[in-house]
Amino acid sequence: MKHYPDASKLNYEMRKYGLKRGLDFGREMADNVVKVDLSKMRDYRVNRAKEQMEKDGLGAMIMYEPWNIRYTTGFNVLIYARFEPRFYALLPRNADHAYLWGMGMVHEVYRDEMPWLKGEARLCKQPVGWMTTDAKEAFVGLYEQEIADILHDHGLKDEPLGVDSLAGGSIFALQEAFKRVDVNLVDGRNTMLEARKIKCEEEIELMRMSMAISEAAHADIRDAIRPGITERDIAAIAAKRCLEMGAEWLEGFVVASGPNTNPNRRGWSDRIIRPGDMIFVDIIGSQYLGYRTCVYRCFTCGKATQEQKDMYQACLEMQYAGMEPIKAGATYMEIADQWPEPEHWGFTKDEEHMVWENALCHGLGLCQYDLPHINKQTARAYPDAKLEEGMVFAIEVWEGKRGGIQGCRLEEVLAVTEDGYDLLTKYPINELTECWI
Repeated sequence: MKHYPDASKLNYEMRKYGLKRGLDFGREMADNVVKVDLSKMRDYRVNRAKEQMEKDGLGAMIMYEPWNIRYTTGFNVLIYARFEPRFYALLPRNADHAYLWGMGMVHEVYRDEMPWLKGEARLCKQPVGWMTTDAKEAFVGLYEQEIADILHDHGLKDEPLGVDSLAGGSIFALQEAFKRVDVNLVDGRNTMLEARKIKCEEEIELMRMSMAISEAAHADIRDAIRPGITERDIAAIAAKRCLEMGAEWLEGFVVASGPNTNPNRRGWSDRIIRPGDMIFVDIIGSQYLGYRTCVYRCFTCGKATQEQKDMYQACLEMQYAGMEPIKAGATYMEIADQWPEPEHWGFTKDEEHMVWENALCHGLGLCQYDLPHINKQTARAYPDAKLEEGMVFAIEVWEGKRGGIQGCRLEEVLAVTEDGYDLLTKYPINELTECWI
């Protein structure tokens, strides 16, 4: 009879209980399991925003940036409305919910769809373009007075009102307009950046789902790469897969092949991929319930040359060297110190600004560029800045030589933990993926 070893002595990975089980059971609704507690997440986000307002001395925040509106209300501002103030939200520091404004009769639907707003989905009474045209004079006072009245009701009229930004309008004109109703409008963009910086378990689980969608897109890309396909075709394949799997929106893609991989480019063209090409693809901003991806992977059309394999290995080592120090309490400089100086890519020290995107970390969440922002320049500027548990960010690097024919780019997404990090991206990265072989 075969003698089996004692399982307790084997080096198996052990499950950690108490974590969210959202991705374990897929994306669809279920009545027999708790997936992601969205109500708990909404409460967490509102409370984070109010706590940061308290720290920054703000009585309330008025928000136009779509990720801030979603963070405080749950409302998804569609792309057509992100470049002018069709939608905005107000969060008083002492309220248990935010206020949301929208254009047209659809605001009545929002009251039913988002009961956590307690009926405060309101009609924006100004016409489109009211911030930038002469129409503003015809509607003077309507908007500002409504905000002032809400602040008065919460006892906050004499406290500063923060604002994040104003796409499609003049922030200076808005500030003057609020002066007429005795409201002091101040810069509150950093307040919301700080609030969004630390993610709760529910947010991280939604990001894990988003990364799973990007993995499927990269798998389809791997299967599709062959001579004759274009960069545009690959972008279409990625978009199709992400949308089929539940992505609600796609911010964009990077598809760079052959000579388009050097210098480090963004976007794609109609270039035809040929045998021997290096290709890197970034699934940017594929959003699952608002939470985004940013994942580079690298491929070759056909068998890789030794030069391509060496380049990939150097890129991989640069990637994981920057990840090695990551844990709560690590300084930005501990990460940036792992990356090469500008001379590595063929630039001088005076040209450091040319290569800041070649090795960096950027926060990720409802916004494509949350905090933290880490490269050598920011690490030197903020020597005491440290990682915090619950930060989620992408870390990405590019390998290649100035004036070279090809380059390589990789990226991972992780959540900072007390003693390291939780890697959210799972698509294989240890070896260069050879396609059409």
